[in-house]
Amino acid sequence: RIPMMMVWPEKIKKPGVVNQTVSSMDVLPTALVAAGATLPDNIDGKDLLPIIENPGQTLHKQLYWAGIHAPAWGYSGKKTIVHAQKERDRWHGGWAIVESDYILRYIGMLAPGLEQACPEGRAAFYSLHNLKDDPLEQNDLMNARPEVAARMKAGYLKIADTLPAPYRFRYDAWAELVPNPGKHLPRK
Repeated sequence: RIPMMMVWPEKIKKPGVVNQTVSSMDVLPTALVAAGATLPDNIDGKDLLPIIENPGQTLHKQLYWAGIHAPAWGYSGKKTIVHAQKERDRWHGGWAIVESDYILRYIGMLAPGLEQACPEGRAAFYSLHNLKDDPLEQNDLMNARPEVAARMKAGYLKIADTLPAPYRFRYDAWAELVPNPGKHLPRK
């Protein structure tokens, strides 16, 4: 939900608006293509130039994120019981997948003693929101649209099986986020 603006008078001849969700990881591939480089096969992100030239073209069918879900990373303004930076590794994991107008989030189990709002901790949960109709994600649609949630969860789990474990992240928190957590652990 953060606007992005691109200016390149030699290539972008007329002003326009593209209403698609993209990722900050798309900036590097776009800059490489703009500079005339060939994109490596293993780069994250996609070149944005095709949707500037043809705004009706879909760049990403899905976008997804997985990792630590900690206030230390600026994720939320929740008040913490402990120092958010010093205790960042104690927070839970989470993932999100965006598809069309929907976002499905999974927020892992919160341990006791971390957040003032949940001093006893909290069980893991899913939430589904329509970003077009509910950009502040106030209306959870899990019960109203279970088929959308199930399809998106299946899509995430398929992708998640290919994700390597993040650097410096607790194994138990990572294990909540992927179907086969030991598959991609770094070798010692």
